[in-house]
Amino acid sequence: MCEQRPSRGPFAGAARTLQTMDVLLPRRTSFLAFEYCNCLLASFAARAKACGYTTTLYGASMTQRHPIQNGQILMITTVTLNREPVFADPACALEAVECLYRVQDLHPFLLYGFVIMPDHCHFLLNVPPPETVAVVMGTFKSGMTFNIGRKKLWQRRYYATIVHRPFLALRYIHNNPVRAGLAVSPEMYPWSSAYGKWDVSPITDW
Repeated sequence: MCEQRPSRGPFAGAARTLQTMDVLLPRRTSFLAFEYCNCLLASFAARAKACGYTTTLYGASMTQRHPIQNGQILMITTVTLNREPVFADPACALEAVECLYRVQDLHPFLLYGFVIMPDHCHFLLNVPPPETVAVVMGTFKSGMTFNIGRKKLWQRRYYATIVHRPFLALRYIHNNPVRAGLAVSPEMYPWSSAYGKWDVSPITDW
């Protein structure tokens, strides 16, 4: 196995963020895997930046260093380990949706929209104090890992994106299945708030 060493080139900023958030990758993680994770998360950041959003990377410990983000509309992106299409299984996708609502009951927050894709999830939400995004995401990710009987389910990081144009963010989220060829329209994808079955808050409440 390759020894972990600092990232260079276009992913250096992501590596510095990881160090700031005290993320310690396992020794068995190769340098190539480290670079791959950086590349994946950088792609989410690039798409968000193109829409005028501000992105923040959080680490494995889910420690929230910027409490000002509480009480703002955020788009959260979290990805399965190795991009495994776990949620292509309808039972797992349904559990992800139901787990999200159970977390909302435990740690109240406003949920404006979501989509459960085969290998990642997007949530558009607002977490008012005293709750925190870190607690919400930590509870969701650990709960899902336990509920579907996986030892490891998620990548150790997630993106929290401050949304300045929430309607555009919601459209982006809802169009994910269409872009991926999983549905002909957002309303036809059952694991999305666009489906019309799931209880979400109107953005005008914010």
